[in-house]
Amino acid sequence: VRSFIPFFAGIAQMPTGRLMAFNFLGGALWAVGLPVLGYYGATVLADHGIDIDRFVLPVVGGIVTFFVVVPLVQALRDPETRSRLKARLSGSRSRSDS
Repeated sequence: VRSFIPFFAGIAQMPTGRLMAFNFLGGALWAVGLPVLGYYGATVLADHGIDIDRFVLPVVGGIVTFFVVVPLVQALRDPETRSRLKARLSGSRSRSDS
């Protein structure tokens, strides 16, 4: 959402100074709020006996897998992309065979 705000502020002809003030305030709240939320969230989970460390690697692995697999599947579904990939792979094989 924060990425689109300047675009919409420009459409609405918001004065630059006002946009910068709100952008600075939002950035400061984001920079302070997110770590505080993470710290206290982890504290609450630890107080309830939940070991957060055993969830970190699977969650990060799932996120990375999602952001690699989804674009790859979408690219391979496109016939033009698939044919370019096949041509590139067959070209590299013929060069390595000689």
